[in-house]
Amino acid sequence: TGIYTAANCVKASAYWPTAFNRRIMLCVSVLIGVSCTVFSPLKIGQKMTCPPAPFDSISAFYNGQHEYVLFNNAQVLITHVIDYEVQKGYLDVAKMQLK
Repeated sequence: TGIYTAANCVKASAYWPTAFNRRIMLCVSVLIGVSCTVFSPLKIGQKMTCPPAPFDSISAFYNGQHEYVLFNNAQVLITHVIDYEVQKGYLDVAKMQLK
């Protein structure tokens, strides 16, 4: 499995289970390198342990948002840790923005 990242923090926040209002988000700098682009998230297998050769990462553009999967921890640097609470109704708005 890889480290999933998104260019838009709203996309990452929308993946959290709706039962939890308090969240922790990691802001990261990533070294994408040479990226293999896929056009369907289903092509990124959950059992993948590395990108296809000769690529360093996988990128996708899904629901109008950029997503990346990296497989080497050295490609990811945590720059900030944000502890926040989601307001009621926020998830509905966030999910609408992602469509």
